[in-house]
Amino acid sequence: MLKQKLQADSDAALKAGEKEKLSVIRTILSDIKNKEIDKHDDLTDDEIISIFQSQIKKLQESVELFKKGDRMDLVADYEGQVAIMKDYFPAEISDEELEAALKQLYEKHKDTLAHPNALIGIAVKELAGKASGGRISTMMSKIM
Repeated sequence: MLKQKLQADSDAALKAGEKEKLSVIRTILSDIKNKEIDKHDDLTDDEIISIFQSQIKKLQESVELFKKGDRMDLVADYEGQVAIMKDYFPAEISDEELEAALKQLYEKHKDTLAHPNALIGIAVKELAGKASGGRISTMMSKIM
């Protein structure tokens, strides 16, 4: 469903002459196609969201480096790309919902895990697309 939305938005951006949006969407569609070739199957929306997350993470790291290098022209460009990508994200859950979900996971798995940090990996998989790994890790450290 997300892939079809991206393809439709690509056509709309092309017709409207929105070059930056078109470029970002084409980059994502290219990454999706490459992953589908590797997997030999269509990607689910969760897998597509993980592609978005990795692209956003790369762009945000670049923004930080550009800020340190005083390249504000590139900062604005990359932040614009991040904003376009975030339009396709489902809304993240609130801190209260995240804390409740993590407490539930902690209670469910606390006796079976040898190392408490392994629970972070489980939580990241369970809450993929609902909260970033950084938020999960920070909240989990408060709970444990």
